[in-house]
Amino acid sequence: MPKFSLISEYNNIIKEAPKQKSNKTKYQEYIIEVESKECSVYIPLRECENFENVISEETSIDEDQLRRLMREFRGIRNKDK
Repeated sequence: MPKFSLISEYNNIIKEAPKQKSNKTKYQEYIIEVESKECSVYIPLRECENFENVISEETSIDEDQLRRLMREFRGIRNKDK
C-alpha cells in the first residue's frame, strides 16, 4: 500500500473530472452622453434590449441616473473615457 494513498486517489479523481466551462459574461459597449460628456458603459448581452429601450426614452442623463441604470442593468462604467 502506498504511503500517501489518499493523495494519489484525490489526484486521480481531479484528473478524471470533466473540465468546467467558464461562465464569463459577454458585454456590449455603449457610448452615451452624460452631462454633456461622452461615457463608455458595458452592459451584459442579456440586458441590452431592455437597456436600449430605457436609454431611447431618456432625453438627458445625469450622474445619478447613470448610477441607477448601471445598478439596474448590471452594467460596468469605463472610467477612462
